[in-house]
Amino acid sequence: RLLVVKNPIDRVVSDILHEYSAAQHKHETMPDIDDILMGRAGHIEQRGLSGLSLPEMVFYLSNYSLIHQMVSQVFPWENILVVNGDKIITEPLQEIRRVETFLELSPFYRDSLFFYQEGRKFPCFRFEERDLCMDPK
Repeated sequence: RLLVVKNPIDRVVSDILHEYSAAQHKHETMPDIDDILMGRAGHIEQRGLSGLSLPEMVFYLSNYSLIHQMVSQVFPWENILVVNGDKIITEPLQEIRRVETFLELSPFYRDSLFFYQEGRKFPCFRFEERDLCMDPK
């Protein structure tokens, strides 16, 4: 079992920006992010997660101690690998090798399969003459 985490503050901001750029609220004007975070933007409806508002949802999804508690009630902790989502962006091979080792997979990934295209934040992956990138252009 893999548990991918990233800096919780970055995750909160990223989730809010995603909601207003590509998800449920993409056709709406985004309130000031500080107003959203501090609850001054009013109730922002969010479909999913049992009726939580947008700020409640993004804080809930970034509460790693709660997530750890819930996951460890279902799976033994030795069967869970915490993967650093920030390192997947900056050092993808290192993190993926950790995953391969944890899952007892034969090594497949190598440095030459990863590259960064100009103007992209996330790494791309070259596989069988196809380039797959995490962030759409």
